[in-house]
Amino acid sequence: MQPEAKCGRSAVEEVLNSLPAYEHAIRGEARLMVVTNGAGFTAEAKRLAAENRIRLVDRRGLPRLRFEGN
Repeated sequence: MQPEAKCGRSAVEEVLNSLPAYEHAIRGEARLMVVTNGAGFTAEAKRLAAENRIRLVDRRGLPRLRFEGN
């Protein structure tokens, strides 16, 4: 990926398409997120993520990213 490129819809679709597998593995509701070291997300990626409650984290948000248990 180019440093100033924005992450597109396909990244959000990939996570969304794997939702059934995640929910089966954890036997519950999964909280989905797409993380990139890219410059941000396209408008289409943001729209799709918002419609499906998927959290988007770009390079500016990486320092603030925390995981449960850590």
